[in-house]
Amino acid sequence: MPATDLIKPMKQSFLRLFALSLFFTSIAQSQSATHFNGKDFSSWKLVMADDSVPVDQLVAIQDGILTLYGKGHPKGIIRTKEVYANYELSLEWRWPNEPGNGGLMLHCDPEVTTAAWPKCLEVQLMHGKAGNFRKNGETIEVEPERTTKKPFIQRLITDAENPIGEWNALHVIADGDNVVVYINDQLVNQGENATASSGFIALQLELADIQFRSIALKPLSH
Repeated sequence: MPATDLIKPMKQSFLRLFALSLFFTSIAQSQSATHFNGKDFSSWKLVMADDSVPVDQLVAIQDGILTLYGKGHPKGIIRTKEVYANYELSLEWRWPNEPGNGGLMLHCDPEVTTAAWPKCLEVQLMHGKAGNFRKNGETIEVEPERTTKKPFIQRLITDAENPIGEWNALHVIADGDNVVVYINDQLVNQGENATASSGFIALQLELADIQFRSIALKPLSH
């Protein structure tokens, strides 16, 4: 599977263009919160279904905002290089143009399919469905009425998203094999006995432009 490592030598112009960056420090190495601190891409990896598109057409960072250009491009992910478990993750996201599909992928396997999706449990960010779980080869137990034969697990409430163009706050607690999801301070999903309890964390590039900011990751205190 073709993959582009964002810290490998690419182009000096690319490195200058993206002076700001997304940076995660391994929880195993530090107990402090990690966040979008504008230093470098050294803890991230870009994985695309088709690596023919230049990196600077797929990702950009400006004024503290990470933009993933999914519209008109192959599908892919930007994922951490480190494996994480037992953490709280918070971020804000919005649709700068037309709303579309996107996701936060939890407990990701390092391998990917031809569509660039890893085996994982996904928290959907698709407009109108944000907060649903998607079972990408991993699953989680919820009330029977919220589970179907399809890969989706329905969220608890349907009105948590802000209007298009406004920022939405996402907060995820991954505690062992339990996952709890809040959007804009509202509980939108929760489950237990997930089939995976650790793995990489990824953001999805899929058919629409999406922006992120205020990304923070910290270990649970216990």
